[in-house]
Amino acid sequence: MLPAELAALPGASFGEALRRFFRRYAQFRGTASVSELVWPLLFRLLVSVGLLTIAVVSLRVGEIPAKTVYDKPDVADWAVAIATPCLIAIAIFNLALIIPSIAVQVRRLHDVGKSGGWWFISFVPIAGPIWLLVLLLSSSRPELFRPKWA
Repeated sequence: MLPAELAALPGASFGEALRRFFRRYAQFRGTASVSELVWPLLFRLLVSVGLLTIAVVSLRVGEIPAKTVYDKPDVADWAVAIATPCLIAIAIFNLALIIPSIAVQVRRLHDVGKSGGWWFISFVPIAGPIWLLVLLLSSSRPELFRPKWA
């Protein structure tokens, strides 16, 4: 039996899943439920899409019409000043969440009874990420994975 801090939390709410995601930032031991995997992924997607939307809208609104049909339209300086920090923030945000995202996927693989090494299947072109997704969304069977640390 796993200690409470290493055990999965099935049916975790959005807040609980995010809290565990950031508390267990680089913890590859233990298990994770589907909700602990999906809620942080949704959070990451919403933040990235929100910032990207602000950047794109500011660039489109700040577009200055071309003088002739053959000229490219320019973009106002204020639009670039808004879009650039948004794009930099997206990059930093996603870079900061690479390790915890991999960690929660490895913990999820442990929960479905697989070794964390199965994460590397995502590098196989086309079929690898699909197979990893199937594994990550499989039903929980932690009794199949018995490492030395458990």
